[in-house]
This record gives sequence, structure tokens and C-alpha cells, in this order.
Amino acid sequence: CGAAEFDKISVRQKEARKLRRLASRLPWPVKSQNQSDEGDEENLYRDSEVKVNVLLQSHFLRIELSPDLMQDRIEIVNECSTLLKAMVDVVSSQGWLAPLIQVMELSQMITQAVWQKDSELKQIPYFTDEMIQKSKDFGVDSVVGILEMKEEEREAVLKGLKKEELNEVIEFCNGFPTIEMEYRVSGDVVAGKPMRVEVELEREEEEEEWW
Repeated sequence: CGAAEFDKISVRQKEARKLRRLASRLPWPVKSQNQSDEGDEENLYRDSEVKVNVLLQSHFLRIELSPDLMQDRIEIVNECSTLLKAMVDVVSSQGWLAPLIQVMELSQMITQAVWQKDSELKQIPYFTDEMIQKSKDFGVDSVVGILEMKEEEREAVLKGLKKEELNEVIEFCNGFPTIEMEYRVSGDVVAGKPMRVEVELEREEEEEEWW
């Protein structure tokens, strides 16, 4: 949140109070590298770094904001996408697997506006917490699972959606990437020695006809 790319994100007059109220709804406490942790509550929410932190967390929670804060959040999310792409390039070129996975997971969180712990179903348009819970009651917690549900179960989950909304749900689910992976190891595996691994990825293109 302290990247130079966010320096243009300023705290407007009387905005600190809004940010403080918003921060009270967030799961992670906000801190600033420019402020001590004690006795600086008054100035904490006047820090642009803290504002970026608060707005990013609100993005993952999909909290509705005022027009000004919403515009700031859009700018922050766009900058994050650019920064994360650069981080993927740097980390992958160094061969650092664990950091690469973390950056890619964060990139998905930014793109889909979800926490890592959230259900995959939250990515589906118009899916509410109630619909997600109904899906789980039927033993489904994935987009592919929605496609494979029995028709009566799926209708019970999607009950209440308008025709246009249903069409968007169908389009999203049919476009969701289902990828099968196969791999082959060539030669003997010896500790500390290079080895050749051939990986084959195949994406299923079949569309599901619901109605």
C-alpha cells in the first residue's frame, strides 16, 4: 500500500472520518509506516497509505462507497493490476515458486473482488450469500458444481433471478475455465539433479445446456 504508484491518492478534507468508520468494518487492522501504532489515531486516517489499505479491503468485501471513494478505489485496483503483473514477471524470472503463487493468488483476489477464503461461487454474477449457502446445502461449492447440479436443485438455488440475470449466470458458468492437467517425468529422479517434466494442459470447451 506504500508503493509510489499510490502517491497520487490523497485524503480529501473531512474524509478521514469516513475512512475510520469504514475501517471498523474491515477484518484486518490498518497501519501506516509513517505513523507510530500508539497515540496517533487522529492522523492515521489522513495518510494516503492507510486510505489505500482501507479501500482495498473494502474492494474484497464489495462494500458500496460514496462516488468519490469509489473512483479512488477504481484507480487503486487498476494500479494494483499493473503492479502485480510486474511482480509476476520479476518473481518468475527468479524462479521463486512460493512468492509467485502468492502474487498470482492476490491478482485473482483483485480481479474477482473476493478474499482468498471466500467461496468460489462468489465470483458468479448475482450470487448472494443466501444462494451460496443453498448451493453448499446441496454439496456444491464450485462453479463446475453448479453446471453439474440436478436441474431441480439448480432451479432452487437460482430461484428469484430475472431472465436476463439467469442468462448472465449461464454465460459466466459456461465460460469458466475447466482445465485438465497431465504430466510426465522423463528419466530417473535424483535428489539435487535437474529433471525434465512435460506438462500438458487441456481446456474443456463444451457448453452446458440448462434450459
